[in-house]
Amino acid sequence: MLSNFFKRLKRYLKKPPQYIAVLEFQKRGAIHFHVLMNIPYIPHKELERLWGHGFVKINQIDDTDNIGAYITKYMTKENMDERLAGQKSYTMSRNLRKPEETTDAEVIEAVLADVCVKRVAYTAEFESEYYGSISYTQLILERSVTLSAYRKPQASGCFPPLWGVCKPLPV
Repeated sequence: MLSNFFKRLKRYLKKPPQYIAVLEFQKRGAIHFHVLMNIPYIPHKELERLWGHGFVKINQIDDTDNIGAYITKYMTKENMDERLAGQKSYTMSRNLRKPEETTDAEVIEAVLADVCVKRVAYTAEFESEYYGSISYTQLILERSVTLSAYRKPQASGCFPPLWGVCKPLPV
């Protein structure tokens, strides 16, 4: 159902859309999707035609600086339905840029010392059976940051990976 919608949307746009979609079951059992897309405006009736399964609601979010909080609240454990046990409740397009992540305290301290924080968007502390005590803080920054500028090469000449495999520096 959803993959066919994205195929129709790709044909309509003449390029693959960027999206994150989260599955949710309504109380009455019907499937409901929350979809965040980076696409040009499509008239409501046209989007309903492309969807082909009934009602569509469109919200413009250009002026929102915490878009991630909207979509991630639907991906949390509290929102999980037993019918999704052992499965992920979301899908995303392959053409999205992956966020950079680090748990390196030195890198985190260097970044925080160098950036201007607009506001703290979200803070949470929780326990994980795999990682122990976790503190999570989402910051809204005045400008974007690339963590690779803060990482130090390892003795091997490699940078610690943020995503993927560590590759040697070009000579």
